[in-house]
Amino acid sequence: YPNKESALSRLSACYLRTNDGTKSLEYAKQAIRLKESESNIVNLSSSFALTGEYDQAIETANRLAEKPNQHKILLAHIRYLQKDYEQSLSLISEIEANSTLEYKTALVKYYSLLFHSGSKTAAKWLSEMEVQFPIRPEDLNDIGHTLMKTEGNSREVTVILQKCVNADPGIYQAWQNLEANLGELGENDLGLEVCN
Repeated sequence: YPNKESALSRLSACYLRTNDGTKSLEYAKQAIRLKESESNIVNLSSSFALTGEYDQAIETANRLAEKPNQHKILLAHIRYLQKDYEQSLSLISEIEANSTLEYKTALVKYYSLLFHSGSKTAAKWLSEMEVQFPIRPEDLNDIGHTLMKTEGNSREVTVILQKCVNADPGIYQAWQNLEANLGELGENDLGLEVCN
């Protein structure tokens, strides 16, 4: 890495991707002491949100107020983690009025719709998302697993998980989720066939 700040910032971002808010926060605090850059502000705010320190997350995000789009994206993610899905969706609507959504924010919109408006509305958005982005297989697995927990087993879950294993047969958890979903739908033979 060109410098210590860059290395700390990247470490913070890596821990964010693995949902380790504590480690991410540790490195984000060190990085922002060296340089108050946009990426360091995002990492610090996101780390606070991931550890449940929402007031700190919002206060940190407000440092980006002069960049309204990035500020709203960050606040939408924080509101989602707070389970304030209505506010998250409101902020995302404001973002969409000015630009297209980036992938991560599109996923936040999906989950906010799921928990706020239900699976039918979320499914419509997922279909739109698939036109805009190639959805990562691990995200398809997470979506399928979340739907199994919140909505029960369904054909929709089967379709999503089948897309996941078709895109990346190496996601073991997706195979397990698919087999469990098919079994619960009474399609035990198909579930066993899928996993062989």
